[in-house]
Amino acid sequence: MVNNQNEFNKEYNNKETTEIKIKNEDFEGQLIVENYPSLEILYLRGIDSIDKIILKNLTQLQKCTISDCGVQELVIENCPQIKELNVSNNSLTNLEFLKNVEKLQKLDVDDNTTLESGLEHLPQSLKEFSCENIKLPYQKEQGEDQEKNELQQPSKVFNEGKKNLYGIIVAKKDKEGNLTKKFFKLEEEYKNEKELHRDIYPIM
Repeated sequence: MVNNQNEFNKEYNNKETTEIKIKNEDFEGQLIVENYPSLEILYLRGIDSIDKIILKNLTQLQKCTISDCGVQELVIENCPQIKELNVSNNSLTNLEFLKNVEKLQKLDVDDNTTLESGLEHLPQSLKEFSCENIKLPYQKEQGEDQEKNELQQPSKVFNEGKKNLYGIIVAKKDKEGNLTKKFFKLEEEYKNEKELHRDIYPIM
C-alpha cells in the first residue's frame, strides 16, 4: 500500500523503472514524482485526498493518467515528452500546468467541475481535447439568441496544425431535443483569456 510520500519513495525506489501504477488508495499530503529518467507511463487512479501533485524531471514520460484523485493543483516541470494526459474527475481550477508541455497531443479534463480558465495554455501540438462538464466558457455566435437549453461548455478542441489555430465543437439542443454541434475556430495569438473568448467565431 502507498499512503504517503515516504511510502511512495520506498515502493518506487528504483529510479530506472519505466512504469508506475497506483489505484484505489487513501493518501495523505501532496505527492511528488520526480527524477525517474526512464519512466514512460504514470497511472494514478482513485487515490483519495491528494490536493497537489508535482511531476518533475520525468524526461521520458509519455502517458500520464491522474484521475479520480481530487487533485486541486498540478505542477509539471521538465517532462518534455508527455503526449497523452488524462486528469479527469479531479478538482482542478485552471490549465496553467500545460504551459511547458509542448508535445502534448491528447488531453482529457472531463468532470473537473471547478475548471474555469487557462485555454491560452493549450499547446499547438494538441490534437484532441476532451472537456465535458467543466466551466470553461465559449462565445456564442454573433446575433444568436441565447437559448435556455443551450449547452454552454465546449466538448472537444482540435488543433488544425496551423500556428495558433484551434477549434471548439459546441453541443446544443434544438426545440425538439435533438443534439447538434457547431464548429468554432480560434485564430490569432491570444495573450489573455478575455481575448480568446471574445474572438471565437463559427466556420460554416
